Amino acid sequence: MNTVGSNPEASSKLLRVLIAEDEFLVGSILEENLVDHGYEVAGLLDSLPSLQEAIRTLSFDLAILDVNLAGQMVYPAAEELRARGKPFILVTGYGARSLPGNLRDVRILPKPCAFAEIEKSMLHAWRARTRGPVVVGADEATPQQRNADGGRSTDKE
Repeated sequence: MNTVGSNPEASSKLLRVLIAEDEFLVGSILEENLVDHGYEVAGLLDSLPSLQEAIRTLSFDLAILDVNLAGQMVYPAAEELRARGKPFILVTGYGARSLPGNLRDVRILPKPCAFAEIEKSMLHAWRARTRGPVVVGADEATPQQRNADGGRSTDKE
């Protein structure tokens, strides 16, 4: 079982993760990795309409969103998650520059990426959920720095 952080309220809580990924194999592998590492998968969705419905109806702690779901950008769902106070990370093959400005403070992972990076970003987003936007440490590039150098900087958290 994967427990989270030093918050007593969350320390024994199993994280329920919502996955939005339209590539079946990628989504299945991510789901398997999450389960193998002690997380619970609340749902695996492959379209924007199904994702938006899941956000309104399923119980989950955080979401992992592929930016492009079957040709539709997930920005409306990301804004809905933000409005509901649900942490999320974005996974994309397009790079941070493709995101609208209001989403550039969200954790962004390139496709493909290792599960360890996904897990690290999930936990970072989970811990930051009550602090507002993620505060970037001194040894990390800010989203603006990553954008300025074309996304070549890497997170070292």
